[in-house]
Amino acid sequence: MPMSFRRAAATREEDDYAYTDKSSGRQLVFTPQPNEVVVTFHDRLSDTVLNELTQTLPLTISPGFNVGRGFAAVQTATSVDLASAVRSLRGRLDIANTLPAMVGLDGLTHYFLPDELTVQFEQGIDKEQAERIIKQHGSWVIAEQRTPGYYTIAVPERSGLFETIHEFSDLPEVALAEPSEASFAPTAR
Repeated sequence: MPMSFRRAAATREEDDYAYTDKSSGRQLVFTPQPNEVVVTFHDRLSDTVLNELTQTLPLTISPGFNVGRGFAAVQTATSVDLASAVRSLRGRLDIANTLPAMVGLDGLTHYFLPDELTVQFEQGIDKEQAERIIKQHGSWVIAEQRTPGYYTIAVPERSGLFETIHEFSDLPEVALAEPSEASFAPTAR
């Protein structure tokens, strides 16, 4: 299903990287990787943009990128601290948002997209109701998934990813709210 390319102008940086899995009641806690960041772009990504980014900043593409969706995971040089790398990235006009790569309690690294999440509405909530709820909370649909009631939605402007997950999880109409995780094609650039 094609994804829209409208991204939030700017998400808010957060320092609480946890949410409760509504279906299990389990608290999921994440720790930022000290040297990896997921970056989303305002426009479609290209090799030219990636090359320019890695040449002007002390970065390398870590696990990969997705040209069609406009995101990349980057690794900072060991001599550069994450906070200053994020400030440099956020100062670029072509970059929409950033979020550190996260390590879960399972020890695995997760590459969450900083400006979108997935929600599933309870059975009985139709498309019109779901889209009205999404809009009422300052968000919009990026993609309606194949499974009825599942949507990929945008993090509202000046909100944080985990803050938005909490907000949607608290709604009785929502069965699930979780980060959208990046997936990378195994092919090289």
